[in-house]
Amino acid sequence: MKKGTLVFLNNYDLNMSENLWQDPARFEPARFLDPTTGGRVKPAHFLPFGGGRRSCMGYKLVQFVSFVVIANVIKNFQIKGLPHEDYKSIPLGNLALPENTVKFDFASRK
Repeated sequence: MKKGTLVFLNNYDLNMSENLWQDPARFEPARFLDPTTGGRVKPAHFLPFGGGRRSCMGYKLVQFVSFVVIANVIKNFQIKGLPHEDYKSIPLGNLALPENTVKFDFASRK
């Protein structure tokens, strides 16, 4: 590669490639679990925050804040009305969700 070449990481292709994932469009959290130990596994081609020296500097903060928010929602609310096949899909290339994408009902556990 020539010095000064700009390299762009195509995260969409990494996450949706049928060469890297079995049925990539299907929501399958178990693909990140080791079947023998049940521990977490991160495939080398899964780079949600980039990689190397120029990876996202806030990724740990995002992971911790996301964990705390989701844990508190699950602790304090029962989520009803989960979408099945009737959810709206997000158009490719969108950086933000459109308004009224998916509706959930939250019932307090208290």
